[in-house]
Amino acid sequence: MKDQKIIIISLIAILAVIGLIGVYVNLQDTSSNNGQITDMAGRTVSVPSEINTTYSTAGSVTILLYMLAPDTMLGWNSQNGTNNYMPDKYKTLPVLGGGQGQGE
Repeated sequence: MKDQKIIIISLIAILAVIGLIGVYVNLQDTSSNNGQITDMAGRTVSVPSEINTTYSTAGSVTILLYMLAPDTMLGWNSQNGTNNYMPDKYKTLPVLGGGQGQGE
């Protein structure tokens, strides 16, 4: 019984080390591409090293952006309604749309 526990703990430790090595190698690969990302269609896009603005087409993520980093928001994905506790500078952000069922 005691030997089985030692074997199981050893296997878990080995898998954890292999996982950490994999993450480290993956991070090394992504940091060496100089801000270039290639998508699954083969298109390459340059990504700036510092991103200062955010926008989401999903309502739940828009609310999360408002809670975590409201000064980086470009706009709302839908009408946000009236909120007495929201500062005016966030109430007056433009509604950019893009949410589900809103078309383009």
